[in-house]
Amino acid sequence: MVKLILTVALIFSFYFAFTQTAEKTVIFEDCSAEKFKENLEKISGNSILIDIRPLKDYKRGRIEGAIQIEEISLIFGLLNKYSKDKPIFLYSETGDESITVAALLMRNGYNKIYNLREGIEDWWRAGFKLDKSKIKTNLVCL
Repeated sequence: MVKLILTVALIFSFYFAFTQTAEKTVIFEDCSAEKFKENLEKISGNSILIDIRPLKDYKRGRIEGAIQIEEISLIFGLLNKYSKDKPIFLYSETGDESITVAALLMRNGYNKIYNLREGIEDWWRAGFKLDKSKIKTNLVCL
């Protein structure tokens, strides 16, 4: 039921974003792990990959190159440095949290968003590699 409500909210947000940006092409993809990986590889080097899970989960394993940010205010702080046309890839544990963040970003004018539909669990189930290398937690780079 929660996923249905979030999906409906996202559709309304998508509609609102699309009608407000007639001259821009709005891209939102709620992707399977395979499609998410394909898009990420196709646009690599020109995109931002954000893991919105808690730090303890991020430390256990993440998609290589992901930035861990779980507070929405920090996500906006990071993204304010970039054009709203820069592709943004989002994932959470199950996809529920990241789709909510995607809707908020779209409502705020970001127009190229890719969400990992079933979260990192789907990435792992698809057999894709997780980065489990040790991370430095005392550095904050925003």
